Amino acid sequence: MTRHYLLLLFAVINCSTAVIFIKASEWPPLLLASTRSFLGALILLPLFVGALQKLPRQDWKPALQRSVMPGVLFAGHMMLWIVAARKTPAANGVLIVNLAPLAMPLMLHLTIKERVTRNEWISTLVAIAGVLLVGAGDFNMNPEYLPGDLLALASMLGLCGYLIAGRRNRELPSLWLYMPPLYLVSGLVCLLCALLFERIMPPLDGHQIGLVLCLGIFPTALGHSGLNRALRHVGSQLVSLSNLGQVFFASIWAYLFLAEVPSRAFWPSVVIIALGICYGVWSDSRERPPAT
Repeated sequence: MTRHYLLLLFAVINCSTAVIFIKASEWPPLLLASTRSFLGALILLPLFVGALQKLPRQDWKPALQRSVMPGVLFAGHMMLWIVAARKTPAANGVLIVNLAPLAMPLMLHLTIKERVTRNEWISTLVAIAGVLLVGAGDFNMNPEYLPGDLLALASMLGLCGYLIAGRRNRELPSLWLYMPPLYLVSGLVCLLCALLFERIMPPLDGHQIGLVLCLGIFPTALGHSGLNRALRHVGSQLVSLSNLGQVFFASIWAYLFLAEVPSRAFWPSVVIIALGICYGVWSDSRERPPAT
């Protein structure tokens, strides 16, 4: 199982780079989300073609249909988060989105009847305590920010639904039958919304194009594909919990590349989050039967 946990760590590190590329990019946000998804599909296209050739022709349509709803959920998560970030303080949005591990158990039970174990609950509550330590003190209860807070909540539920769909579709013969169509659907949904709500032409200089390419490669093709690969071997709750590791890695990138210095509460909160994640990995490795 060690390689699956390392893959999960690799995916979380890559996903955490998204905030750097998004902040540095001058592209309209919905168009950026669309292009990011299209690039993810394009990068994985050779793997998709190879996997499709190994599948009987009569199974093509049912397999591809499994990517439609997760693609919509992924697009919804990205777009709602972008809009929420502009309507509510950063502390509100980050805190709400990072409560995903608390919503995941109920959604797992309602959708795929997967139960969260006692140790998973313990690790989740420890990690969430770390999130609350760094975010609760700055949370703003002003009713003016309620619409943005609700959008952040919807974005968090979209993330949970997207991860659960990945777990539910793990029986597909290949991950590459699932991810490229998912990115394609997400790109189309985001593009439609961009055409409806955005009217700004993006800058096309080399620096901006490079940022968009990096966004498509690292957090998308490598990051989210890695998360879905891990979902085939470890529990959905552990993947959701491990995703909190982005709080640490994203802050490191922000310090190195954007000169953003974390608050004093950041470091003790990171230690608590890390303890929760490590306990979750340890308990998961003990509770799962040895691979055959």
